Formats: sequence, structure tokens, C-alpha cells
Amino acid sequence: MLATCSNRRKPVAMKVIDKAEDERSIVKEVRLMRMASGCPFLCHAHTAFQTKLTACIVMEYASGNSLKKFIKGTGKLKTDDIIFYAAEIICGLQFLHANGIVHRDIKLGNILLTGEGHIKISDFGLAVEGMFGQRKVKGKAGTLKYMAPEVSCSE
Repeated sequence: MLATCSNRRKPVAMKVIDKAEDERSIVKEVRLMRMASGCPFLCHAHTAFQTKLTACIVMEYASGNSLKKFIKGTGKLKTDDIIFYAAEIICGLQFLHANGIVHRDIKLGNILLTGEGHIKISDFGLAVEGMFGQRKVKGKAGTLKYMAPEVSCSE
């Protein structure tokens, strides 16, 4: 949902989540998005608040839409753009992994484009923390068609 931050006078995005889902994952997502402010390629949260039934995360607005919608609208990407976006995605993932975080839902719909043409990785709802060293993530999460084969085939 698009909103305007009154003290910044800038557009912001607002994610509204039904609290009946999993309150712990909502708190975790807010914490991870605040930590993400250390990387220019991750979508970060400005603030969060709750009502009786919903939790709301106010985050930076990426005016260029998702990479999925962008490709659907243009039909294809130029090779130079693919290389550029891939490099920024890798930098964002490198930041997450250096901080022990595995995103678990990287897909075109969760890669947002800014008005300046840079990417922002979003949606930390399925992310796992504390993944340092040789620890492995247990269980499947994410979008099946974007999963690594070794993850989708595991039990």
C-alpha cells in the first residue's frame, strides 16, 4: 500500500499483515528490515505499528515496481541490465549472508526497482537468522519454482 510519511513528505510503502498469521515472524521481519538499512540493495523499514488485528510495516518505497512486473511489461531485459541487476542482488545477498541471514524467498516479485534503476530485495517474512558457519536451514520455504533443486527435492 502506498502512503505518505508526514514528517518526511516522501512516499512510503506500507505492508499490512493480519496478526492472526504469526506474530513472531512479523517481529522478525521488522527487525531484519531495520538491520537492512546497512545495505543499499535491501528494502528497509522506517517504523512499524499495530492495531488490534493487524501489524503495519512502514518501509521505503521503490517506485519502479517489482522486477517481475517490469519484465512482464517490457518483455525482456538487455544483457547489460541483467548483469547490473544480478550484481546488485548478489551484493544484497552477500550482506544478508555475512549477517547470518538466509532470505529463502528470492524471486522476481520480491526484487523491487527504485526510480533510479537500482534494486531492493524485499519480503523478509520467510528469512532465517543465525545461519553462521556450516549450519543448514531445515525445512522448505519459499516459492517452489524459484527453489534450488536440492531444496525442493529434500524431505
